[in-house]
Amino acid sequence: MPNAIDAFRAQREAAEAVYERLQEISAVLAAVRTQVDAVAGNAELRALLQREEAWLAEASRTVSEVRARREHERRRFWPSVVWRWALALMFALVAVWATRMSRSRTRMSFASCAPVPRLLNRLRTGSSR
Repeated sequence: MPNAIDAFRAQREAAEAVYERLQEISAVLAAVRTQVDAVAGNAELRALLQREEAWLAEASRTVSEVRARREHERRRFWPSVVWRWALALMFALVAVWATRMSRSRTRMSFASCAPVPRLLNRLRTGSSR
């Protein structure tokens, strides 16, 4: 059966082991902290990070502008296509109408020419003049 002094010594040794381990961990943390401070404190790195942030902001603005222009083009595309087809259809209809009008004028002028009615009258009456 262990006595109280042995239990106290075991606790003291365990506390010393924990203290030594804490000392090792604090030394490692101090080394890491100095390295992090060296990296974070580097003026060139900070300047590079600021430039990268500026580039990213500019790229974001550019992407937004391109999206806006594409949306504008998309909204204007179909109305212009419809307008072009409507204009082409109108010209085609006017051309058909003009062709029919010229054909009917030709027929009317042919029917109204003077020798044809006289010839028809001669044929009806049977005169040879």
